[in-house]
Amino acid sequence: MSADDPASRDLTSLVAAPTIAASPSASRAEPARGATIGRYLVLDRLGRGGMGLVVSAYDPELDRRVAIKLLAHLPSRDSDASEGQLRLVREAKAMARLSHPNVVPVYDAGTHDGDVFVAMELCPGGTLGQWLRAEAPPWPARIAAFVAAGRGLAAAHAAGMIHRDFKPDNVLGATDGSFKVSDFGLVALGNQRAGGGSAEIPRDLAAARALTETGAVVGTPRYMAPEQWHDGAIDARTDQFSFCASLYEALWPDRVAATATFAALAAADEVAGPTDDDPVPAAVRRAIVRGLALAPADRHASMDDLLAALTPATPRRGRALAFGAIGIAAATAAVVTAAVVGGGRGAARGPRCELPAADLDGAWTTDARDRLRASLTASGAGFAAAAADDAVASLDAYAQTWAAASRDACRAARTLGPRQAAIASARLACLDRRRDGARALVAELTDRPDAAVVAAAAEAIAELPAIADCAAAAGLDRPPPPPAIAAEVAAAERALAEVNAQLAAGRSALAARALPPLSATADRLGYPPLAVEVRLAEAELQVDRGDGLAARIALQEVTALARATGQDDLEFTAWRYLANGETHGLGHHDAIAAARMAQAIATRRDDPPRRVEAALLEARALADLGRLAQARARLAEVAPAVDQAIAANWRVGVRLELAQASLATTAGDLPAALAAERAALDRTIARLGTDHPDLAYIESRLAGTSAALQRLDDARAWMAKARARVRAVAPRGRLAGMFALDAANLSHQLGDDFRTDLAEAARLLDDALPEDLSGADLTHLRGLAAFKAGDLATARIHFAAVATTVRGRQPRLEARANENLAMTLTLQGEAVAAEAPLRRALAVRTAAGNAPWAIALTRGTLARILSAQGRHAEAEVEFAAVAAALAPPPPQAAARAAEIAVARAVNLESLGRAAEVGPLVEPAIAPLRAAGDLYHLGLALSFAAQTRWASGDRAGAHAAAAEAKAALTREGDSPAELAELAAWVRAHPAPRPPR
Repeated sequence: MSADDPASRDLTSLVAAPTIAASPSASRAEPARGATIGRYLVLDRLGRGGMGLVVSAYDPELDRRVAIKLLAHLPSRDSDASEGQLRLVREAKAMARLSHPNVVPVYDAGTHDGDVFVAMELCPGGTLGQWLRAEAPPWPARIAAFVAAGRGLAAAHAAGMIHRDFKPDNVLGATDGSFKVSDFGLVALGNQRAGGGSAEIPRDLAAARALTETGAVVGTPRYMAPEQWHDGAIDARTDQFSFCASLYEALWPDRVAATATFAALAAADEVAGPTDDDPVPAAVRRAIVRGLALAPADRHASMDDLLAALTPATPRRGRALAFGAIGIAAATAAVVTAAVVGGGRGAARGPRCELPAADLDGAWTTDARDRLRASLTASGAGFAAAAADDAVASLDAYAQTWAAASRDACRAARTLGPRQAAIASARLACLDRRRDGARALVAELTDRPDAAVVAAAAEAIAELPAIADCAAAAGLDRPPPPPAIAAEVAAAERALAEVNAQLAAGRSALAARALPPLSATADRLGYPPLAVEVRLAEAELQVDRGDGLAARIALQEVTALARATGQDDLEFTAWRYLANGETHGLGHHDAIAAARMAQAIATRRDDPPRRVEAALLEARALADLGRLAQARARLAEVAPAVDQAIAANWRVGVRLELAQASLATTAGDLPAALAAERAALDRTIARLGTDHPDLAYIESRLAGTSAALQRLDDARAWMAKARARVRAVAPRGRLAGMFALDAANLSHQLGDDFRTDLAEAARLLDDALPEDLSGADLTHLRGLAAFKAGDLATARIHFAAVATTVRGRQPRLEARANENLAMTLTLQGEAVAAEAPLRRALAVRTAAGNAPWAIALTRGTLARILSAQGRHAEAEVEFAAVAAALAPPPPQAAARAAEIAVARAVNLESLGRAAEVGPLVEPAIAPLRAAGDLYHLGLALSFAAQTRWASGDRAGAHAAAAEAKAALTREGDSPAELAELAAWVRAHPAPRPPR
């Protein structure tokens, strides 16, 4: 947002600009978004002027958004620059003790990189100058507004401070509708406060010199008093001149040329006096002209005297409606009431109170319904008819809810007084945004949808913003845009609705093209609610692309901005994304914290559906940390709200059942996990039919659980169904490649021939055209495919590329890529080179707060690499620590723990401690057998054969050897191990049966 944009002047006017002398530090590097100034987190640049830079920032200690002015440290007559800085800080803190409803409060001050910073209230309500230009209010309202600002000046004068740059654009509109004077020069006169109390402000004027160039003056030329031009004595009457110049211009804008200065007019005695036909009372005109006297002694003795001369002329009714408690909202109350009761943009069709229930204000007509159904069905997808029925039914329900809410708002508006007009405006504006969002989504789904768009329709409609949120909209939680930019804001919001529809429909490439110009528009307009909505859309695009770091930064900004602008629904959405912690570079602990922030919003709003959703996210993160009891407790807490949540969004029921399945799997209760997954499948079928692609994910989970239960035929059947569904929607590309790789993994686990599936996965993934960091996921999958195919050189290239690309951005993928790179290097005989990426993986998992068992598994891989390097004693220390951490391992880690136990057995054998191997390998056999890990199963059984023979169990030894031979033979790539096993069998013949 440019400091020169009209819409930004309410914020950029915090800087004393323009001034006669520009700051020599104007070229100083600006703090980047996300940087810190003191305890404050920088959000956005608001503007730059002659005295420094203004940014918006978030105060984490007091949970509020503030404005921060960075005052350039300019040359002064102080020999010690740091002394000048300290003086500025002291004076800023003295200003912080000034409390008046018509002065922008200063919260804090300090130093940052050689500059002084001042933290103050962020006033997003426009400037007095903007209001005058946009509203052209009647003269009594103009005077009332200036009198309010004048009281702020008078309070500052009583505290020993002068402003030196009073002008309409240095008076800001607060969220409560009041006007507040901003941007005092921090100049101390050494005066005493009214009543005799000391202002505790330094008496010298060094701070004034520190705020100017040497020999220069500060102020805006048009409004400066004559003494400011000639380096004369400056006091409160200087501000009085600027005040009267501003008020004169506001009342009679045509009497002073745009290039003229009031000081020059005063010197030439050309300030026009009262005229007979002027509606402004003669007494008021004389008071203003007196304040513009050339000599300070000829002006009013004080601001209080000037205000007393102005106030009687302001009609009582005018003062009440101008800028008191009702504030800016009252200025638009009549317009709001007319729009609410008369129907706003829909007035041509009659009042909104009479809208047809299913019309959605023209967005969901019978024609729109028929066209959507025809378009979805024409896609040719086998599930299209059922998807069209669901889409139409869901949009019917949404439209009916919207219409009912609109009628309620309209009826309420008819009984509201002026004070409640802003509330009615916020509620109706919210409903308008819901309507525009639905309209855009209907258009997107109707526009030549392919099978993938048809598949996305159900979730896209289910995720439309809740109508109920509009009932919670309160007066100024989301202030209306300033009238001067209202039309542009409305157009931008409609464009944003189209972008959100594109994202929901899976057309992210279209959204990616539309977002940059929309973001630039939002920055230019400077309307905070629009800015946070655009930022959320950018974050969602980054989530879709897989750029975890960029998404995390954007989402964290959204949480702060949404909270500052009172947009609970957007803040909840951002926390919901962040609660998917590993996706965005957060550890499990941070994901839990994000879920709890979402829960707090839902609880404060008494929103049961969102409470359930937040609890599901927290339970998942807790389960990943192995804290099953806490996870179950969280789900139990929201159990009473589940039915209501499912009624609002049926997918909540599916998510709950899948979460219960994950908890059961973690606890080792596989039958319960299978039952929960089946319930999720049945619920989805009941809603979307038997052919919808959304069933594929659940079926793939059923395949994995069935395999773990050794129900091999069921596992193959579930995976075949999932593959078929995905092929119907996306026969090529990333999704098809991932499911093909899942099928290859399952086939390998079941001992089936996986080479066909693996070849298809490699082809599909190679043909995919990734964008941005989504390519890292694909590259990693290609690496896995190459690894399983035995192409270690190609796997190494892919894993190394991923580890480099996502470093510091996607911790889960970075850790996996480094682990796989380390294992690949080890198998290539480069165990020394493998240590660095493995230690990096261990550090990433630890920093991300991964579950202890997950960190232990990575540490087990480190132990194996140390063993491969010949550092057997060091390896045994690591192996022992891993065994302690995995005693016992959780079900999902059982196979990996067994694999590590076998590696430890090999290491112990190298240390000459073969007698200790038996207790390690015997427990590993069952989980390796269940997992289908033929290689490690063969090794475990080979060790078991030796330890059983040594213990006297000759028959058990040969049974183990026979199964080991079968496993290694089926594995197909272990000739050395088979030869060693055969040699042992020859040396240890089976006992002859007794005659």
